[in-house]
Amino acid sequence: SPCTACSDKSNPVTKDTTLSSSCVAQTPVSSSDESSVLSSSSVEKFSATFIEPCKTADADNCEYDTLKDDRDGKTYKTVKIGNLWWTAENINYKTEGSLCYGDDDSNCAKYGRLYKWDDATKACPNGWRMPSKIEFDDLFVIVGGRLSAGQVLKSTSGWKSDGNGRDAYGFSAIPAGTWMYNTAEFE
Repeated sequence: SPCTACSDKSNPVTKDTTLSSSCVAQTPVSSSDESSVLSSSSVEKFSATFIEPCKTADADNCEYDTLKDDRDGKTYKTVKIGNLWWTAENINYKTEGSLCYGDDDSNCAKYGRLYKWDDATKACPNGWRMPSKIEFDDLFVIVGGRLSAGQVLKSTSGWKSDGNGRDAYGFSAIPAGTWMYNTAEFE
């Protein structure tokens, strides 16, 4: 998701790079007032601790739900990780500047759309938003740290060069690709 890159000056991803997007629900699961919407200051109050994986080779005990986007009728799988609900698949809401990997519409159905930053901020359905850097940092802590996050959040298939993950939290991250405007190529 592009939100992790914009506040990190050492990251080569810029607002002109196109990436896929995941969303989080605007209200934390553990909120005492479930109707309240998060402000940017309340997002920074989260603190995370490691949580044992909910999915193994023998059992899937993750907490799932679905989200229907009222704008286009698409339905997305969601998963509760820590105190937040995350989309467990990339968003596929068409905005003016969004793309399908390889300019192939069938890739949008499978991988979600690719967005520039401004479009990504508009892609999440009502009641959902782009996760903050702090929320991603918390997610990494919950799943055992940055070094293990890729392995436990990635899907069990679809990655090149033996790069498949364990999908131990039901997040099911898939390789959606990027569009590099400076080279005009898909990667």
